[in-house]
Amino acid sequence: MSVAGVVGEVPFCDTRSVGEVQPTHEQAVRALRALAGSRCADAERHTDAVPDSPLIVRSWKLLLRGLVEIETGRLRHAEPDLLQAAALAFIEAVGVDDHAQAEASRVAAKALNRLGWVYRREERPEDAERTHLAAYQLRERYGSFEELWETACELGLDADVARRFDEAERWHREAVDFAVRCTEEPVLKLAVAWTSLATSLSEAARHEGAVAAARSACEAWRRHDPAAVTAAQAEMRLGGALLKHGESLADANAVKAMPILNESVEVLTSVRDALAAFGPSHETEAAWCGEQLDFAARLVASSGECCRGPRTALG
Repeated sequence: MSVAGVVGEVPFCDTRSVGEVQPTHEQAVRALRALAGSRCADAERHTDAVPDSPLIVRSWKLLLRGLVEIETGRLRHAEPDLLQAAALAFIEAVGVDDHAQAEASRVAAKALNRLGWVYRREERPEDAERTHLAAYQLRERYGSFEELWETACELGLDADVARRFDEAERWHREAVDFAVRCTEEPVLKLAVAWTSLATSLSEAARHEGAVAAARSACEAWRRHDPAAVTAAQAEMRLGGALLKHGESLADANAVKAMPILNESVEVLTSVRDALAAFGPSHETEAAWCGEQLDFAARLVASSGECCRGPRTALG
């Protein structure tokens, strides 16, 4: 399905839900909390204690089981549980009041959203996209902006995998638009969306746009937590985007390339030192910055020669 038939202006309404759909059964709530803390054994234990009825509670039980299986790397086991969770939620949505229908539809969309992720990890890109589109359409009608943001991000990644970069850009920009309309952690969501857009544009060799998106990502990550390593990593990605942009211009327009390359050197030098300060777990990233700086130095030297032009007999 083309993105043109799905992406569009999602109207703001006062009655739109906020945040992610949540279970009401106590054991399901505990399981979700344990998953958020990466306590998979506790999550599995609480999930097993969730009853098998009514249908919406069983749907949550299967959804949680699928989430635990994803966290523990059992993707093949996750697929049938997530499929059944979505199916039971669809059944629950029939013949009930509007509130219950909306809740059940959001549970179905949550299961489908994670199922699409599983399909993409299993290198089933068409299945991933179709499943994410189904989740998106449910969330467009019933979901929150947080949920719409999540699925737009996934659809952008699906399009990136398929190397349909125009479509990917539209989805990533849609995610940016949803992020600013979120109530829960809008700055973090904005940072993630800008980062995905910058990566996609770089893969598409749209280097000027990639640099602009990487700058926006840096700003958002700094607003989210200026002292965290994520802010330094965003600067690293900006330095890399600047270097690719400068490299793309170096042969055809060395004069234009020079300030971009010089900025990349400045950014990469600064962030290399910043990453090194975060300790051994970030040594690889700091080393990558050093490698990029070596490459940038060669490009700067080459571009500088081009800018000076050939020597004349008079020197």
